[in-house]
Amino acid sequence: MPESLYPFPPANRKTGHFVPSISLDQVTIDPQTVQLIPIEKAIQYRMLPLNRVGNRLQLAMADPEDLLAVENAALITGMKIEPVAVERHELDAALRYYSQLTMSAALDRNLQTGQRTYTPVSVREESVDPDLADDPVVRLVHSFLNQAVVSGASDIHLEPQDTKLRVRMRIDGRLAETALLPLQAAPAIGSCIKVLSGLDISEKRLPQDGRLTSVIDDRRVSFRVSTIPSIHGEKLVLRVLDQSRGLLSLERLGLYGPNRQIFDRLLLRPHGLVLVVGPTGSGKTSTLYAMLQHLNSPERNIITLEDPVEYSLPGITQAQINNRAGFTFVSGLRSLLRSDPDIIMVGEIRDTETARLAVHAALTGHLVLTTLHTTSAAGTVIRLLDMGIEPFLLGAALTGVISQRLVRTLCPDCREAYRLTGTARQVLGLTGEPGHFFYRSTGCHQCRGTGYQGRMAIQEVMEVDSLLRSLITQGVAEKELEAAALDNGMVSLMEDGLDKARRGLTSIEELMRTLSLQP
Repeated sequence: MPESLYPFPPANRKTGHFVPSISLDQVTIDPQTVQLIPIEKAIQYRMLPLNRVGNRLQLAMADPEDLLAVENAALITGMKIEPVAVERHELDAALRYYSQLTMSAALDRNLQTGQRTYTPVSVREESVDPDLADDPVVRLVHSFLNQAVVSGASDIHLEPQDTKLRVRMRIDGRLAETALLPLQAAPAIGSCIKVLSGLDISEKRLPQDGRLTSVIDDRRVSFRVSTIPSIHGEKLVLRVLDQSRGLLSLERLGLYGPNRQIFDRLLLRPHGLVLVVGPTGSGKTSTLYAMLQHLNSPERNIITLEDPVEYSLPGITQAQINNRAGFTFVSGLRSLLRSDPDIIMVGEIRDTETARLAVHAALTGHLVLTTLHTTSAAGTVIRLLDMGIEPFLLGAALTGVISQRLVRTLCPDCREAYRLTGTARQVLGLTGEPGHFFYRSTGCHQCRGTGYQGRMAIQEVMEVDSLLRSLITQGVAEKELEAAALDNGMVSLMEDGLDKARRGLTSIEELMRTLSLQP
């Protein structure tokens, strides 16, 4: 790193330089100076130009020791960089504001002059390298994609309202508003995204699904795009499919104690039906992928049926459902059984016919992994029986059910221990034991003031042994089946959540919110 980039006195830092800390609320930011660095680059490297004096540029940074960001700022501006440290949540808020301000101004100018803000041909060319785009719409779309990846968002929502286009991003399971743009810009932004994802820009009356890829932080990130007509225009949702952070190992699934022991036994079975269940957004697909990666070996023929294929798994044959062409879960599963599979993964059981074929495959010597939308492990059995699966067939085929939810994990930098008191102890059934220490977070710059960073699963893992198999065959009620599973060693969602709260991984408040418990 050239010394000229850091024109301050040295101090006790690993960079060997003194870096002051400031609050953005207490400084005046020069709007002209902000424009010295393109907003996409500012978001990518988490930096914001504040003021310039001659050839010196004051640069707000969440991590002033990010030498790569300082070097890029120097190359872009040709100036000597003076980093100052700011709180991460303050910087993110400022970046959102100036991103919205910059792009809104460009869009307004084009809309007022009647200039077209996108062309399908140029968009296709710029999709190879969006950073080269001069079109404000292309730049705006790329800034959304970049911001989503940098902030760890799972989804981007573009929602036309009465007078504005609202942009929201789902971070750690919660939607947060990131921008408000002129409603007139919505058609241009929508058409740009639809062209990039191979959708029909002239079709605005029917929902569409597509996929686009962008290069962000020197890696290719895919986005699954879906559109839906609304009274104010088309709403678009982009699911972030970042291969570098989307695939989990078994060790990162958060399985401890009895849950991990039962889980490992289920994966040792050469055949049978294993279901991962929970509501939408509970991480079922991530758990399936972790199971497939663990089972993947040259000795096994693993085939998946997915809608859509979210991540590429080397060494595994992955088939994409195409309903328009007649390639459904039912027809695909029938064909798949003739392809000599050892392990079959069916993305989701959506109807009775798919459920019957999955049970049949499990009974004929295959290990079948799939998902179902149910609320509990024992409730999964009742749901399959209600779908028309004969009790004796289900009892013979089913080997295990993993039910799970996602909870936000506490920020390790600001969490603190406390003793739980009050009504929460009664709701959680902890009145019979002395006040136990749990953890909570107060919020800091690392977690953007939320107190949480990332998410993890809480699980209950039910293994079907001879007793449960007999009860399933008899068609017993859900409560009786659940009681037998608990006696057999199953840990409930509540108990697993409490264990992780005691470990300081999540909070009691987050556990109660996720399980819909009222204090």
